[in-house]
Formats: sequence, structure tokens, C-alpha cells
Amino acid sequence: MVSTTVSMKPGKARGFTLVELLVVITIIAILIALLLPALNSAENEANRVACQANMRTLSQAFISYTSNNKGYFPAAGDGGNPQAADWIYWQNAGSRPLNASRIAPYLGQAPGANLNTAVLVCPADVAAPTRAYPYSYSMNAWLGDPGNATAQNQLIADLTINNVAPGTASSAYPNFKPNSYVGTLAMSAVKSPSSCIMLIDQSNYQLNDGAFYPGNLSDTVGVRHDVGLESNGTVNTYSLNPNNRGNVAYVDGHVGYITRLASENTANFDPWK
Repeated sequence: MVSTTVSMKPGKARGFTLVELLVVITIIAILIALLLPALNSAENEANRVACQANMRTLSQAFISYTSNNKGYFPAAGDGGNPQAADWIYWQNAGSRPLNASRIAPYLGQAPGANLNTAVLVCPADVAAPTRAYPYSYSMNAWLGDPGNATAQNQLIADLTINNVAPGTASSAYPNFKPNSYVGTLAMSAVKSPSSCIMLIDQSNYQLNDGAFYPGNLSDTVGVRHDVGLESNGTVNTYSLNPNNRGNVAYVDGHVGYITRLASENTANFDPWK
């Protein structure tokens, strides 16, 4: 018997056709387009939560400071009016190192150690390193600016409305300190600590020092967690994003996420309302 062996040549591996590759690439592009908004939203949310954690830590440091300083707030860190009592030292690093800031001892740092700047910067504030004031948070000047004429005049007006002469006390202002409107305010004088803003995560384009002056629309809460890039990329005025939200911290230590409209409402920043 003759055995016949059939030889089978191995076939060549079949590759993708150009059309198939284009279909796969198109599907991947569609999936990326569908997933990107969700990823961006998750990133914004994570940054917002991290920013709120920073502000909560700072708030507790402020409260601890007042407890050890006869109840008074530190100064607001105004760029044009440096004070020994500034909550943050950011000008003239040689003579005013950051770790000498008045709240530095209350942020868990070892004595003499360099202050961890991460707690001072919102993780979404990508512009921070490019500014003269390289941090994200600023303090309500109505609480801590000895040179804030607007706050001084408002306090005098509030006292007059309530028939309280400066330098006296009354049932309306039982903790009012003599001439407190020419210095930092006592925490006990804040009428509603749970609704009075103490710190804001300020707009990228308006941050120039450690103080914010509410009510005049030139200092507003940053909305980077709500809209990402805050405006047209060059300026960030109040009118561009009035109903978008940003982080704030209140005198009682809790943190909120409120609109710019709310942050500019007198009831939310005037300590005597």
C-alpha cells in the first residue's frame, strides 16, 4: 500500500484591514469623548473636597489663634498694610518668613519647621506659582484689617443704627470692645458666626494678597471647582460667573460651597449683621 501524505502549507496570519483599524479608532475616540466629562467632573469634585479640607484646617487654626489671643482675630494680610499680627506672612520672605505667620503654630508644624504650603493652596489653583501672592485663600478684611476704612465706617453705621456709641457695650453688642473698629475684631463680637464668612478660596485673577474686601465686586470667590477655567482665561470679573460656586469657610469653622452672589451678600460677610 502506498501512503500518500498531504503537505499543508501554513496560512499567513491575517492582519487588520484599514477599514477595521479606522472602525476601532473611531470607537475608542467615541468612548474617550463619553468618558472625559465624567473624568473631569470627578477631578473637579476631588479638588473641591481637598480644597475644603484645607479651608477646614485653616479655620481651626484661626479659632485656636483667637483662643490664645484674647479672642481677637489675626490681621488679614493686606498687601499694602503689613501688620505684625498678619495671619499669613507672604511679603519680604527674608524679614517675614512664612513659618512666622500668626497661624503657623496652629497648623501642626514643629516649632521652627517650615510651614507646609499645601494647606495654603487650592489643588485646582494652577496659577498660584505665577502670582506675587502664591496662595489661594484670603481672609475677610471686615474681621482683620486695621486699615479697612469701609469696614470701620460700616461698623460705625451699624452701631449708630442700633443706638450704640463706639466704645460702649449694649444688649445688641455685648462683647463690643472700645474702639475695636480701628483694629482686628474679637470673635465674640461676630453676631452670627455660622453665617459670617472668614475665608474664601478666591478667584485666580483677583488674588493679590491675604485679604479680601467683599461687597465691592473686586474680590470674589473663585469658581474653578464649578466651571473649571474661570472665565475667558484673561480676567475673572464678578459679572462673568455670578451664579457659579466656590468654597468659603465661616467663623464657626464649617465650610460651604456658595455662589458669588451669596458671597457678595452683606449678610454673609458683615460680622455685625
